[in-house]
Parts: sequence; structure tokens; C-alpha cells
Amino acid sequence: MSIVGMRKFMAGRLQHIMLALAFVFAVGWIGICIGSGRFEQKQEASGGPIAKINGEKLDRLAFEQKFQNMLEDMLDEIREQQGSYTLSAFEEGMIRGRMFDEIVDQMLRIQAAEKEGIKVSRRELKTRIDQIIEAGMQPEKQRLLAGYKGKKTDEAFNRELRKYGTSLSEFKSSIRRNIDVDNVRQSIMVAKLGEKWKSSIDSSDKAVRESFDEVRFRQITISVEKRPVASAERRARELLEKLRKGADFVALAREHSEDPLKETGGERGYFMRRTYMESELANVVFKLKPGEVGGPIKMPLGYTIVKLDERRSALPADFNDPKKKKLYRETYLAEEQSRVLREYPEKLRRSARIQIYDPELRGYTLLREMSTIGFFSPAARKTQFEAAVKECQKAVEQSQADPQAVTRAYAQIGYLYDQMRRPEFGLTKEEQVKYRAEAEKALQAAWEGSGSNDLDLMLADIYLEESRPEKALEHLETASETATDPRIHRQLLDVLEGREKELGSANVAGLIAQERKWLTDYDERMRERQRLFGQPQPVAPKPRK
Repeated sequence: MSIVGMRKFMAGRLQHIMLALAFVFAVGWIGICIGSGRFEQKQEASGGPIAKINGEKLDRLAFEQKFQNMLEDMLDEIREQQGSYTLSAFEEGMIRGRMFDEIVDQMLRIQAAEKEGIKVSRRELKTRIDQIIEAGMQPEKQRLLAGYKGKKTDEAFNRELRKYGTSLSEFKSSIRRNIDVDNVRQSIMVAKLGEKWKSSIDSSDKAVRESFDEVRFRQITISVEKRPVASAERRARELLEKLRKGADFVALAREHSEDPLKETGGERGYFMRRTYMESELANVVFKLKPGEVGGPIKMPLGYTIVKLDERRSALPADFNDPKKKKLYRETYLAEEQSRVLREYPEKLRRSARIQIYDPELRGYTLLREMSTIGFFSPAARKTQFEAAVKECQKAVEQSQADPQAVTRAYAQIGYLYDQMRRPEFGLTKEEQVKYRAEAEKALQAAWEGSGSNDLDLMLADIYLEESRPEKALEHLETASETATDPRIHRQLLDVLEGREKELGSANVAGLIAQERKWLTDYDERMRERQRLFGQPQPVAPKPRK
């Protein structure tokens, strides 16, 4: 398996993890109590906040406890669906960072809702709690009443519960005790905030018609990567003034722009609709007439100046057909709602004061932002990588009392160095060798801390690149002996079959046969489990938290 294959493998695992994580968040928002003053009593015991969001403290102890609980819940969900599953240290780090992002976004939404004066009535709160209790009962209700055809399901459910020494009211009470009322209230506030955002959408016939308008334009971007924000804005305004005095847009773009469109004179080369553009950009571009310039527009990457080349309408010929028009309106509203619910939280984050005191989370944040920085140049992205590595190295130094955190930080460092040696960075051979060595060192340290099998595969790939097949085989054999995750075994088989000649050992054929047998046996176990699924043995019911 090539390093490209390994990256695809890691991307596949992370996608699976993030889907499971999304499920955990969807089932019930992670309940860290937030709000003015609510963490003050915990600071001494917890070692202070892990971050501050617009001055509000996010308690470290509460965060770490919730992270561990969420890992357990998430793994339980995955294992219920597919059997055994293990997490690597790198995946744990990504999940921890994703959880932090979710908490920050939720805190920002709650702050925004409070600023908007959004309230929750007692009736709304009671209704939502009743819905949560009903949802919590459903798994056991469906199991115990499987095959029941009657209408009075609550009475039937109560009779079944009494067989286990409890009752419907006691079962509801046990669920109610696990409900955090403050979190429920906040979730209602956030939902109301989302509805308020969506209500800002222009749903008039004129807006629906104009949603089919398309524009082709040019742009000049002055990056904030290499200069202070004020300096970037000043430079953009100077260029805009030259354009308004008659300067050639194409020439200025080729000379001054700092984005990939520079070589084309800033031309995107295709038509775009408002729905598929950032609102800041669309609000300026769609007000221009062909030939006019506008800006500078504050964008995440810097300041942008635009020139409208052409505008046209792509209104469908059947737009006025009542049925078609209804469908077009529904599609427009769905797209606009999706855009609003995506952009408003981004605006909240961009304007927020987010202070992160945890170096591991700072490293994760830099890694997440890397794709945005990479829009400009490999050099800028490399700078972002190196900053993330430094933060993870700080995490190693500061987390010696927490082996799990040290292992996560080493895994992150290994992944970062592995990414940094990609061809698009234009590294010298010496730099590539150096980064590969750094990746190996960090991944080996992470492996010693966790022994996770995906790290076995990553290390094996590096050793094969270094023409050290014996070391690669050691890790492949370890993975074969210890892995319980079927995807690890499938990837392991791909490596063994695809690189058998490079491994050059008589043991490889035996390992291939062993892996094929493991997967065959696993598939058989899954078929048997599927055959028996839906026929669980009765056990005492227990409410889900």
C-alpha cells in the first residue's frame, strides 16, 4: 500500500468516526454546563479553564470528563452496529478537537440567543422534556412489545415492566433524573435562534427569480497571511482607487493578487449563482453592473476586490408552471436555509474572542485551519503545519502526568510530519528524508503509548519506503495478531497482497492466508449475528442516558 493509500485509509476511518460522533451529538448535545459564573466553583479543583469564549470559561475538568464519557458512548454506538472497534490515539485527538469545536459553537449560539433576548417558556420546556422521556423509552418499549398488536401500548408496556420489578412511572422518572434541564433550555434557545436566522431569508417571488441569476467576475485578493489586517485593507483600498481611476484590472491582478487566480488576471472563468458564494462576496458582486468594480470585501483569507464581467439569468422556461414554481421555491428555500445555518455560526466564530489554553487543542485548531491557509501557497501551509507541530510538542511536555494525552500529541505530530512531506510542498530530498524520520519517530512514540493497529500500518508503510522490510513486517505481524477491527484486517490484507515482493519474506504467504481466514470467519460471525438479530433474550430494561 502506498502512502496515498494509507492517507485514504485514514480518511475513511476518520469519516466513519466523524459520522458516529455526529450521531452522538445529534442524540443529545454534550452536556457541559456553560454560562456566566457556572464554572467558578470548579476552577481550583480542575486547574483552571481549558479555554475562554468571549470571556466565558470552559472548565477543564468538565471538558475532560465529558470527552471520556463521549468516547465510551460513541464506541458503544459503533460496536452495536458492527461489532468490535478500536480507536487510535490520532483519532482520539481528532475527536477531542471536534468535540471542542462543537462546544465552542454551542456556547457562541447560546451567547447569541441571550443577546437576542430569546426566552423559553415553562410550557416549551415541559413539552421538550416529555419528548426526551418518550424518546428514551422507545428502545425498551419496542423490544418488550415486539409483535404486540394492541392500541394501549403504555398499559402493555407497564405490564411488561412490572415483570422486572419496575413500572412505567418509575421508568420515566429514571430517565428524567438523567436530563439536564439547563441543557434542554439552552437547546431550545439555540433552535429558536436558528429559526430566527432562517426567517431572515427573502422568500419573495423576486428573490426566487433572482436566485437563477448567474455572474462571471474577476477578483484580486490581498492576503492577511504576510501582513497585519489593517495593512492588507489599506493596500486593497489603494488598488481599488487605481481601478476606479481606470487602471487595468487584469494587469493589477497579475501583479498584486495573492490567490491562485492571479495568473488568469483574477478571472474565475465560469458563472456562479448567489447560493454557491459566500454571502459577503455575493452581496457586493450581485449589486454591480457589468464593468463595475467593488470592495474591498473582508473575507476569511484577506481583502477581495471584484469586477463584474457579465450577468445573465438562467431562469427555467417552465418557471411559471404552478407545480414547477412550487418546486423551485422549495429548492431555493432549502438551499438558502442551509447557507444561513452554515454562515451565521461561521460569522459568530470569526467575531468571537476564543482563547485556548490547551496546546493540544491549539495544535488541532491550526491543523483544521490548514486547508484555508493552503489556498494561498504551499509555503503558507507549511508554516501552519510547523506551528501546529510546535503546539503538539508543548502538549507532550505539559502532559507528562497524562499518558493518554502524550500519546495523542505524538500521534498528531507523526501525522503532521507525514503530511508535510507531500510532493506539493516542493521539499528538497533532504527535507523529505528529515520529515519522514520525524514522522517515524513520533508515530513510534505514539505506538509505544497505545499500540494501535492503524499506527502499525502507517509505520509499516514508512519502513517500506525506507527499504526496511523486516521492520515493516514486524508491525504487520503485530497488527495481524492483535487487531479486532475488520477494517484493519482488510487493509492489512491489501498491504500484504499488494507489496508481497517488497516484503520479501516466506512469512508473508502465511500471513495472507491467516488474514483471509480471519476475514472469512468474521463475515460468518456477522451473518450469524444478523440471522439472530431481532431475537434478543429478555434482560432487565435500563434507560439510555
